[in-house]
Amino acid sequence: MPFYTRITIEPQDSPAARAKKKRVAAKLLQLGEALSSHFASAGSRSDHERFVRIATWNLREFGSSRYGGRDYECLYYIAEVISHFELVALQEVREDLSELWELVKVLGPDWQYIATDVTEGSAGNGERMVFLYNIRRVHFRNIAGELTLKEGGKIRAAFGERLKLNEGLRVKTPQDKPTLSGTYEARIKTLKNGTRKLDRDLEIPLPLSL
Repeated sequence: MPFYTRITIEPQDSPAARAKKKRVAAKLLQLGEALSSHFASAGSRSDHERFVRIATWNLREFGSSRYGGRDYECLYYIAEVISHFELVALQEVREDLSELWELVKVLGPDWQYIATDVTEGSAGNGERMVFLYNIRRVHFRNIAGELTLKEGGKIRAAFGERLKLNEGLRVKTPQDKPTLSGTYEARIKTLKNGTRKLDRDLEIPLPLSL
């Protein structure tokens, strides 16, 4: 069970602080009961000696101050959800790990984490992945790696791929294949150095066989 030490009412607390602590305590109880009820209704295994619960969670801008950051109330709710699992993969964790460290502190000494490095560049968006795990149920074997598929084993997305090409794109379509004709909301603008480029990103559906 996480350590919710900051909801303890202190003599010096203002009326607003007391009201917030009481609200957070009530919400944590409701959240815990709702999660337990959900797992029971879904037929989730309760035998934690034989089964582990695994989850993935995209925590938007976790560790960023872009939206004002997260106070202890938010971290407590996140901790309550995570505590119902044994292994959780967090996505969209930012370079600053301060919020993660606070979260692990709330979860308690039974929890550890493994964090990847931050992916540089616009494609990575300054994000990393973090794997939180309960050391009473999950053991890290001290070796981490990446899974690389052979060319024939890669999954091709039927809905297309998103590409960023700095040098432009030239596509030649066979006579019996779909054309790329259509209406696209982008205009060509001329820069001061004479270079011509589109004024916005352009998305074109490409045939998969190209």
